[in-house]
Amino acid sequence: QVLELRDYTALWCSVLLVNSGLVILAAVFFPEARDKFKPEWHATRGGIIGGVRRELEDYRQLFVETRELGRVEFIFAHLLFCAMSSRKFAVLVFSYSMSYYDLSAARVTLYVLPIIFIHVFCAPLVGVVCRLLGMRRGFVFVCAFKAAACGLFLLQPYLCWAWFLQFYLSSLASGWDALMKNMSAAIFKERLSKYLALADLCKDGANILAAPAYA
Repeated sequence: QVLELRDYTALWCSVLLVNSGLVILAAVFFPEARDKFKPEWHATRGGIIGGVRRELEDYRQLFVETRELGRVEFIFAHLLFCAMSSRKFAVLVFSYSMSYYDLSAARVTLYVLPIIFIHVFCAPLVGVVCRLLGMRRGFVFVCAFKAAACGLFLLQPYLCWAWFLQFYLSSLASGWDALMKNMSAAIFKERLSKYLALADLCKDGANILAAPAYA
């Protein structure tokens, strides 16, 4: 940020190479990856590929066992979408703002600071809306509000304020994460740990796709 770079291609390629190297080092040198630390079933039940297949089968059962609750696939579709969209702020807000709108790092910081305060002080708003309208209507209302805020991306190439206004408006619904966690706990119950593991995989996979796509 101090250098106020305009082209991050070389930097992102360097980060990709470093991360790839760390993965290779972990696979080669970590004790858990060595043969003598592998459990007995590793050799008798298909090794790593067999373990992956069993894990995927467990994830499939998560959908089968919750079929009476409706299309839970929509929950994971939402996770993927949110992970890809949040990547825009978490990683690209400074680089995009400085390169596309030709803003200085100090000015971008000035524009980003209100997002933090809005996010903190507006956390109870989602709960208030759900209490006033009821859970179902409140949920639909918050979803519609977040969708409307994201719609500002259509103006993003032309208006600088549309880029930051997306984050200001989305931060008004900062209590959304708490609402989703409570809903997930009520839906999946004893399967919650398996759901959280699959949710993390969805988010990590979305992040892997989103970062180069935005670049």
